[in-house]
Amino acid sequence: MDSTTYSSPAALAHALKDVAAHLPVPMKLGIIQYDRFEAPDTPVWLLSEPYEVPAHHRAKIGIWPQDDRLFLQWCIEKGVTGAATQNFVAQQQMDASWAWMRWLSTLENGAFAQQVTRATEQAGQPLQVQLNIGLATPRRQGHYQGLGGQQEVWQPYKTHLVHQGNTGGKVYNPDLSQSLALSDLGEVLARTPDYEWCWVDFGVGVCLPLGQGTFAPKQIWQQFVLPWVDWL
Repeated sequence: MDSTTYSSPAALAHALKDVAAHLPVPMKLGIIQYDRFEAPDTPVWLLSEPYEVPAHHRAKIGIWPQDDRLFLQWCIEKGVTGAATQNFVAQQQMDASWAWMRWLSTLENGAFAQQVTRATEQAGQPLQVQLNIGLATPRRQGHYQGLGGQQEVWQPYKTHLVHQGNTGGKVYNPDLSQSLALSDLGEVLARTPDYEWCWVDFGVGVCLPLGQGTFAPKQIWQQFVLPWVDWL
């Protein structure tokens, strides 16, 4: 453990961006803040350039504040589908170009379970899986606005997800509040009522202390980010 401290999600994001820029094969990353008016405590995402905003369809490295911790994660999003799409702008309408669709295929063929296993080995500590599901509702200019939400937390173990708990003001799908096989997650999600209207955030990562001594940026990159760069 290093004595490096990060005062905010943005501070860690900029440190990791600098690491990527000085790799033997430099990687140019951009930073998106969830709400630039709430800096520096707003969640941030790192993704390879070039990119566009919003970047819902892209896989990203997310850094979310959670009390006195930072959840550093590889993450993807599910947008609206089917009949719901007519109520939203194109950037919120999920199609085959979204990373979510690639992820579903890797769930089914077992490739994602293998990647999580490799990422766990690289991290040298247990990973955490977080899923946030909410109902997308149209508002001015067709943007989405999640109302309520359900958050599930698991710890991956081999090809399974061991349930750790849930929070949120609503339960859209009670079948998610249990341990299950990674390969079944896509099917279980699809059984959610009004799934076409659901917006889902899915992430795999680790919790790091906020404002306290933790790993140096290069070590964070090597242990927790490197296993996911092929998605960026």
